[in-house]
Amino acid sequence: MAIPVDGRLSALTLIQQSLEEGAGWLLRNRPSPLAIGDVIERLAHRVADAQASLLRGLDDGTESGVAADALMLADRGVPEVLARRIAESRPAGTSPDIGEAAAATASPLRDVVAVWHAVGEELGARWLRAGMTVTAGDPHWLQLAKTSLADELATQMRTITVDIPGRDARSGRSCATRVRMARGPA
Repeated sequence: MAIPVDGRLSALTLIQQSLEEGAGWLLRNRPSPLAIGDVIERLAHRVADAQASLLRGLDDGTESGVAADALMLADRGVPEVLARRIAESRPAGTSPDIGEAAAATASPLRDVVAVWHAVGEELGARWLRAGMTVTAGDPHWLQLAKTSLADELATQMRTITVDIPGRDARSGRSCATRVRMARGPA
């Protein structure tokens, strides 16, 4: 089955955005020269597990964005299963950070994902990321600033996510409670 040109271009645009984010993460978070084989060997299974876990627990706003992207691609002739997979690649962009946090804490992935979500909720990460979305019309320096802010947000979320389980994971408190307590008084 041939996919119409409009569908192929839309799919390629979404795929390219996801690849650029992933490549940017590798370049910003790995020493130079990049030993890509070592990174893949160390993080591949954690990133794959994190992606699956993240996609099962999407919040309503993110899920509706994924559904809208998948519908747009399907309306342009991309097969539905492929359209959904491509649309899911965007929210799964935090998977390397979660995989890295899981590796650093040696905690079960489900716990790390729960803490990651709680940290993101406390920080208002979805709102912050919405303001950091780079668009083609943004001037060059604004694009760089938004990319830098998004990278710093991810770094801070990863640092907090690694720190939280080590503090009092056995206390029986919920992840959200542990995150609020770690933050300190408002």
